[in-house]
Amino acid sequence: MLAPDPTTIFLTGGTGCLGTRLAESLAGDGHRIFLLVRPKTKRSAEAWLAGLRKRDEDLRARILLFEGDVDRPGVVASAPGQQRVASEATVLVHAAAITNLAADRASCERTNVQGTAHILEVARGMRGLTRLLHVSAGAVAGDAEGPFAEDELQRGQRFYNDYAETKNRAEELVRAARADLPTTIARPAHIVGDSQTGAIDRIDGVYYLVLLLLRMSKLPKPLRVLPVAPGGDVARMDLVPIDFVVDALKALAWHPDSVGGTFHLSDPLALTVRGLARVFARELDIAGPYFSIPGRPLAMVLRGGRTSDTLRTLMDQLFNLPPELADGLAHRAIYDSTQAQRLLTPLGLRAPHVEQYIGPLLDFARRRLL
Repeated sequence: MLAPDPTTIFLTGGTGCLGTRLAESLAGDGHRIFLLVRPKTKRSAEAWLAGLRKRDEDLRARILLFEGDVDRPGVVASAPGQQRVASEATVLVHAAAITNLAADRASCERTNVQGTAHILEVARGMRGLTRLLHVSAGAVAGDAEGPFAEDELQRGQRFYNDYAETKNRAEELVRAARADLPTTIARPAHIVGDSQTGAIDRIDGVYYLVLLLLRMSKLPKPLRVLPVAPGGDVARMDLVPIDFVVDALKALAWHPDSVGGTFHLSDPLALTVRGLARVFARELDIAGPYFSIPGRPLAMVLRGGRTSDTLRTLMDQLFNLPPELADGLAHRAIYDSTQAQRLLTPLGLRAPHVEQYIGPLLDFARRRLL
C-alpha cells in the first residue's frame, strides 16, 4: 500500500455512508481532513465526531468541519473557510452526490451536475492541489450491454433514472477538466457492508433482496422457496465491500499512474442476479430461484400506465422490493476493471468475491433488518 506523507484533504460527501468511513480512515492515516457538511447535517456530523473523540482524541482532532454545500458556488459558506481550503488543502476528494434512485430530477441535477461544476472551480483555486479524486459510479454505463471499459463513458446508452444520468454528466465534466487539473475518477460498483464485519450505514439495493430471503429463512422448510429472480441470467449485480472501496480510493488518490485515469472498483467475478440469489439462498437453506424474469422487460413494464402501477404495488407489498430496484437489476454492463487491477493488485488490493464475505454480510443484516 502506498504510504503518502500526511497532508490536508478537502472531502465532500463526508457525512454519507462512504464518506464517513473514508474520513475516519484518512484521519487514521495521519491526514488532516477538511470535511464539508451541509447546515442540515452539521448536527449529526458533530455527534459523529463526539463519538470519535471518546475512542481517539487525536483522530477527532484531525477532522475539521467546514459548513457549506456543493450546490452553491464557492461550496464553503464562509470566506475564511474558502481561503483555508485554497491555501492549505492539497487533495480534493469529491464524494458528495444524490444517490437515491427515487430522488427528483432537480435535486440530482443540482447536486450531481452543478455541484461537480462548483467543485471543479474550487479545485482550480487550490494553490497546492496535487490530486482531484472524483467518486463516480458504475451506473454511468446506463443500459449498455457487455464489457464496459474504464476509458469508455458514452455509448449512446439510455438511463432509467436521474441518478445514473446525472452521474454520467458529472463524470463528463471531470473528464473535460483533465487538461488543467490532476484528476482521477473512481467508479465503485454496488457498495455493500464491510467484508469482515458486514457493517454498513446505508440499506438499499441488494439489501431488499437479502431482507426478503431472511424472512423466507424463518418459514417452515417446505415454504422456503424463491421461485423467480428479477433480472435473470443476464443482468448482473456487481457487489464490492465498503472496506475494499475505501482502501482502493486511498490508493488511487496518491498513485502516480492514476492521474488522468478512470478505474472501475468492481468484482471481476460478479454474478448475474439469479446467480447471486442462488448464493444467498444456499447460505440460508432456501430452494431456488428456479425461473428468471429478464431485467429489462421488468423495468420497462414498471415504468408507466395502470399495469405498471399494479405491478409496482405488488412488488412493494408482496416482496417489499422498491420498484426503483428494477433499474439496478436491469444493468447488463460488465465493468471491465483491467486498469484498476493493474494498479491495485500489486498493492495487495483486490475486490473479494461475495462468497468470501457472505457470512458477515448476512449476520449484520439479521441484526439490522430483522
